[in-house]
Amino acid sequence: MTRSWLFMVLVFACGLAVAYLTHLNASSVIFYFTPDLSFQSSVAVLVISATAVGGLFVMLVGSIREATLVRSRWKIARQNKEETEIETHYHRAMRALAAGQRHDAIALFRKALVSHADHGPSLLHLGNLHQQAGEHEEAIRLYRRACHVDNKNIDAFLALSISLEQVGQREEAIAPLTKILHLEASHLTALKRIRDLYVRLEKWEDADRVQERLLKLDEKDEAHIAFRLGIWYALGERCLKNRRPSNARKYFKAIIKQDKNFLPAHMGRAESRIQEGKRSVAAALLKKGYEMTGQITLLHRLEEIYLSAGTPETIIHIYQEALVKRSEVAGAADTLLLKFSLANIYYRLEMIDNALSLLTEIEVQVEHFPDLYKILGNIHLKRGEVGLAVEAFKKGLALKTRGVIPYRCTFCKDEVGAWAARCGQCGLWNTYQADPLFIVTSEKAPNFPYMAAAEPFL
Repeated sequence: MTRSWLFMVLVFACGLAVAYLTHLNASSVIFYFTPDLSFQSSVAVLVISATAVGGLFVMLVGSIREATLVRSRWKIARQNKEETEIETHYHRAMRALAAGQRHDAIALFRKALVSHADHGPSLLHLGNLHQQAGEHEEAIRLYRRACHVDNKNIDAFLALSISLEQVGQREEAIAPLTKILHLEASHLTALKRIRDLYVRLEKWEDADRVQERLLKLDEKDEAHIAFRLGIWYALGERCLKNRRPSNARKYFKAIIKQDKNFLPAHMGRAESRIQEGKRSVAAALLKKGYEMTGQITLLHRLEEIYLSAGTPETIIHIYQEALVKRSEVAGAADTLLLKFSLANIYYRLEMIDNALSLLTEIEVQVEHFPDLYKILGNIHLKRGEVGLAVEAFKKGLALKTRGVIPYRCTFCKDEVGAWAARCGQCGLWNTYQADPLFIVTSEKAPNFPYMAAAEPFL
């Protein structure tokens, strides 16, 4: 009302001013719009009109500015209200989550997303809940939205990669990890996971490049060093499969140079010579490898070479020679293992008395050895000593352990009947060792550091 009266007073004052000034300034001017279009007006009217137009323009600009400020304040107030509402739902959802109320938490996270569809933390937590429930497709959808909303959210990219891997989309799982490494080049979790994905995809060169980056972060980490040697072994093994023994040998030699006790490299080096038809060279390499490492698994492979060649006396001599040397420097368990392996050869060659003599020596030195009793029982049967055979078999059965499984992983305790370069359970290389003395216990196996990489294990 005040503004209306003020406007009317201003109009009346302008009218009086025009009349008064027109009386004082009777002269007029002609104002041309075009050469043919013009109008005549007094000087006073023209000046006052120009002043009025300027005033109206200033008032218009002021009104627009005031309206903009009002709208801005309204938007801020509305945004603050929405944010308060979102935060209320989000914090209530987090409390429900902490209390184990999964369904309530989901409902509250969804309410937060109704208020703000791109609320990153709600998207991430909701994705985690669906992931835990095994609803991987919905989890992946939510993780993708969270990554789109905030393309620097490392947690979202990591969760997306894990979820993609769990549904078997390993190739696609690499891209989010690559994004993380663009954001943070030394992110350990991303580096390890992308390396493990390359291993599972058997992209050994890519895995090696990532492993090299890990080693640069910590050059003294023995686990990283051993894992890289395993990757090199896989590269050499692939060369063997592709009938490229000389290339394979380069990898195996490089491994032995780094770690002379890396058993698979010694085995691979010998296999490369066998592939070339040089069995005598392979046998010499296996013997040399045993002398370097003391790993009886190498003698087991050497045993197969000589037995298949029809020269068992050579491997028998090697075992006898090893027994003499190891008896002087090794512990009882190592010597017993050599004796058992030699006795097993005697048994296979029907050299019953020699086998019985060695096994009898072992029997008095160990308390539990089921494999020994199985062979002893069979020997007594061959000798016609049924009573002694039954007694030996009873001893073996009373132990309630496994049969002949001579190799076990030194890390996760996995047992296999044939040696392998890599453990099929924990995914580590160079962990299987011959151990027929092993007795199954109730001890819990350790957590597997490379479980994500452990497929396929060949």
